[in-house]
Amino acid sequence: MEWMQIILPALAIVLFAAATVRGAVRCFASPEAPLEERAPAPLVRRVGIVCAACVLAMQAVLLAVAVHQNPGVPLTEAAARFFSSGIDAGHYIQIAQYGYSATDTVPDLHLFIVFFPLFPALLRWVNPLGLVDWYLTALAVQPVLFGLAGAALYSLVYEGYGRSAANRTMLFLAAFPGSFFFALPMTESLFLLVTAWYFLCLQRRRWLWCGVAGVLAGLCRAPGAVLAGAAAVWMVQQVWHTRRRPPRGAWWALAGPLLGIGIYLGINQKIYGDPFAFSAFQSEHWHNRLGWFWETVRYHLGYLAGWWADNRASALCISLAAVLCILVQLGVFAAAAGKMRVHQLAFGVAVTVITTGVSWLISAPRYAAALLVLPLGFSLVLRNRWARYAVLALLAAANLAYFSQYLQHGPVY
Repeated sequence: MEWMQIILPALAIVLFAAATVRGAVRCFASPEAPLEERAPAPLVRRVGIVCAACVLAMQAVLLAVAVHQNPGVPLTEAAARFFSSGIDAGHYIQIAQYGYSATDTVPDLHLFIVFFPLFPALLRWVNPLGLVDWYLTALAVQPVLFGLAGAALYSLVYEGYGRSAANRTMLFLAAFPGSFFFALPMTESLFLLVTAWYFLCLQRRRWLWCGVAGVLAGLCRAPGAVLAGAAAVWMVQQVWHTRRRPPRGAWWALAGPLLGIGIYLGINQKIYGDPFAFSAFQSEHWHNRLGWFWETVRYHLGYLAGWWADNRASALCISLAAVLCILVQLGVFAAAAGKMRVHQLAFGVAVTVITTGVSWLISAPRYAAALLVLPLGFSLVLRNRWARYAVLALLAAANLAYFSQYLQHGPVY
């Protein structure tokens, strides 16, 4: 294991460097390829309906398991018990109920500032009087969110890379381990929606809506702020190849994500007197601090060896999953760097580095599942039919195994 703790972190660095250097060269070497025609509206609607139906089917399975594991109690109580175990759904729901607070109206409420406000605000907007069970409310919005997200992602890829790439992207989105989180009362569907909407508006040069999507992304999850970097790369490329200033409206695309994260920091300042209070809570309570992605590979290989004998589930679902996610994500982006639009590549690499470069990474598949350019990368790299089928089968099998661990309340976070 010691030699793997040297070789695999080094491999992660090499893959990161390959993706970054190839992307930088392409940024200045040649302009982006022209866009394809837009996807027919009926086709986009069908994609959205299929995505929503898949989430509904998954939720039916989840609720059936919840009832089976909690016999003799009402559906609402069974759902609350099931979905409050292991994941952060209960924390988002308590924010929707009570808001942020420096005092504990409910246990640990003062810590929940680490969870971003957009999803709780959506729940509060949908259920303003709290008359509907909160867990069922959080479940009910997911088919709509994922349906809209699927339609936006399909349109984005169809216009940028063609229909075949769009079809392949949706398959990889569904197969990737952790895709079942799109059906859970969590933020994955919402984050996928606002980021896909952002890139689609940027691609279509609908600047004001791009800015709005950026604000929402910055309020949804920390990686939403990285969209500003993607916009900056897009603007640099436009200036370099056209020798003109970027469109005036493009500044909305740059400002939106920064405004969103700025509002979140303002909430921290108002409640705690410190715009970075969330970071202190992450470090003190969850022992999670920013670090380097190659260090994450190294320490998780150590945990993998230590847990293997007496905690096999954690060894596989946390440590092995984290190492594989880092290497696979960076490997896909390195391989796709010659084909993917540079601002999308920059977003994928940056989000991978930020989300995996932490001192205690336990949710790598969940973060990867909602990274919209990852299934796009798979679709661009795996054009050979049999190679694509083989990878899809491997991903789907891993997804099924990961889902079974979640249903058994294993170490899936």
